[in-house]
Amino acid sequence: MTITQSGNKLWINDKEIEQPKSLFFNNCLRLVDNKVYINGKEFKNGKWKYTIRSIINTLF
Repeated sequence: MTITQSGNKLWINDKEIEQPKSLFFNNCLRLVDNKVYINGKEFKNGKWKYTIRSIINTLF
């Protein structure tokens, strides 16, 4: 899996995806077991969503 972040643009596996914004985190990116967590959100079903797992992986 390749992740490229440049300015306000985000590409995952050479596909441009909307970068999630957050009130709580600032440009925090984690990759755990091939799942991407950005700014406390997880990419599920084509949308960025807050989940318990995404918040825990972002904090720790």
